Amino acid sequence: MWAKHRFILGAGGIDIKTDDRCLRLNGTANGKIKGEYKCDVW
Repeated sequence: MWAKHRFILGAGGIDIKTDDRCLRLNGTANGKIKGEYKCDVW
């Protein structure tokens, strides 16, 4: 599973800061889950 969220801080119609956050979860057949904060799929 992979998710990406974009946060934009703005004031008066001007974007002050843009931040992209990503979360990637990998699971195995025996139930182990590994989470990483990466923006790619591989």
